[in-house]
Amino acid sequence: MTNKLITGATLLCLLAIALVGHINPTDPLFAFVSIEQASMLFKLGLVAAMVSLTFLSLAKNAVLRASLAIVGLGLLSFGAVTLLVNPFGAALYEFLKPLDLLLVMEAGIIFTISAIDKQIEPKYQSTGSVKVPVKVSSTRKPAFNL
Repeated sequence: MTNKLITGATLLCLLAIALVGHINPTDPLFAFVSIEQASMLFKLGLVAAMVSLTFLSLAKNAVLRASLAIVGLGLLSFGAVTLLVNPFGAALYEFLKPLDLLLVMEAGIIFTISAIDKQIEPKYQSTGSVKVPVKVSSTRKPAFNL
């Protein structure tokens, strides 16, 4: 539920920034947010991936979840390193400004949470040392108690 709220708010904010950037590109907000076309396409792609992960629940495969976790941790690391290291951040400053990097880190958080959030239904239920299939329900009383 929290992922859906964060993703919806991010989508609305990004659309508002795109609208304001189209109307008034000299706004002081754009000292911290890039409105270049390539940057906006990159950010819209990230937000579209976030929306599809949270609202459509596409991460059902174990391999996909592992890939999402790696991509999410990569986005988090990239955003943190770029924010903290000046020379590397200065090279990308026109393409990704500080608030854009926070969006990249937020996408990394959503990807990682989506990867670890999906519950896997167990095939067997452990009852002590004996594993019993989950779907089998027995109404018989045991022959002896342990």
